[in-house]
Amino acid sequence: MLKYVVAIVLIAAFAGAARADKEYSFRTNNSFDGAAISGIKINLDIGEISIVKSSGSNIEVDYKNSVYAANETEAGKINDDYKFSAEKSGDKLIIKVDLPHIRNTKHGIISSIFSGDWSNESYPIIRVSIPGSKNVEINSSSADIDASEVNCDLDIRSASSDVSLENTTGNVDCDLASGDIDITGHRGQVTLQGQSSDLRLTDIEGNLNAHTSSGDASVDKVKGSVQISSTSGDCRAFNIDGNLDISSTSGEIVANGISGSVRADAVSGDIRLSELSAIQGDFDVESVSGDVQMEISRDFQGEVMMRSVSGDVNSRISEKVTYEDDSEKSSHSEINGTVGQGKGRLNVVSTSGDITVDRF
Repeated sequence: MLKYVVAIVLIAAFAGAARADKEYSFRTNNSFDGAAISGIKINLDIGEISIVKSSGSNIEVDYKNSVYAANETEAGKINDDYKFSAEKSGDKLIIKVDLPHIRNTKHGIISSIFSGDWSNESYPIIRVSIPGSKNVEINSSSADIDASEVNCDLDIRSASSDVSLENTTGNVDCDLASGDIDITGHRGQVTLQGQSSDLRLTDIEGNLNAHTSSGDASVDKVKGSVQISSTSGDCRAFNIDGNLDISSTSGEIVANGISGSVRADAVSGDIRLSELSAIQGDFDVESVSGDVQMEISRDFQGEVMMRSVSGDVNSRISEKVTYEDDSEKSSHSEINGTVGQGKGRLNVVSTSGDITVDRF
């Protein structure tokens, strides 16, 4: 086996010596009157898309294509196959790169070794600087997308892109087949849909609706209502100043520091909810196969219903529960009654798992 490894390394060395490709950059810049444009549409299948704040009143479009080739002439021919355009149509700005029908992509290692063709790669980058508030629509196959310090409504559709937003303002609607989403410091409504995506969201002012089919979802510091779910992954929510709707089909649910009402639903996984501070909140929690642990305010008042089909119910609020008759008094698997005179509701159900409710 060692002989083959050595042989491959030697062949690679000779191939690299025979063809040492370099990076050649091709740039284009366009400037448009920002006051005459309300919306921007960007189409780029590969590479990178960046949206930043303009220092002036114009929309600046910077295009760079990095080409790896044996010489400048060859690089120029490759670049010519990538058709970049930025054109105004009415009050819309259309930015796109038409890729060649047959373009060079990363080769398998064996193919690259024997052909000596390690590159002939292109990496296009579109950077758009925008003033004021604009509508931005992005369509891509696999280009990474980022935006920072901008005020714009973003509509993103991609098959496989990583998306990163930092200190942005406006409404966001993002739909990915795969790729992760990171949002930090956003002001505005956020709607996210990921088929195979991890979602990481921090410091959001606005309502949030996020779902991933296969991945984890984590939310921290949100002022607004939050709805997050994962079909196959964990869901975590912390420091939510608003209502929370959180669910996972196959994964754990963790939430801490929620000021509003909470709905939590897990099919196969534990649910851990702590520091639920709403005195008359509506707490609806259900787990099919998993334990439930909760912390509610010591001042909670309202209706109490807790039941486990094949598990125990342990609650520190049971001594404060008022029952209509002796038949409704708590058992090891069920508690039904009221606490105080409030209009809150605590409904906790587990099919196969224990329920524990404490006060904080």
